[in-house]
Amino acid sequence: MNKTGKGGFKENPGNINRKGRPPVSKSFAEVLRAIGKELHNGEAALDAVCRTMWDLALGGDIQAVKWIADRVDGRTAQQIGFQSMELPAVQGIVVLEPGEEIEADDIVINAR
Repeated sequence: MNKTGKGGFKENPGNINRKGRPPVSKSFAEVLRAIGKELHNGEAALDAVCRTMWDLALGGDIQAVKWIADRVDGRTAQQIGFQSMELPAVQGIVVLEPGEEIEADDIVINAR
């Protein structure tokens, strides 16, 4: 109850949500997991899908082979290219190359 003792649900019963909070919808993954547990021709649907992918792979379907390899061994790491660039000379800022010595009046900023 608030400090004044006024307001609230007793004086405003129209503010009461009698149905309660609406249910939260399930995520896509939750629905897929639930369907995967359902039986399909005597086995779990997830098992049936995996068996179908193996059958496709054994029949020569390269996409099925890649799909299985990605899930069994994990996807290969992607290579990210890096290109170095020349920085323009700015008064008071010196870019040191690896192995160069820092002089006494240099201000060092660690870029790591």
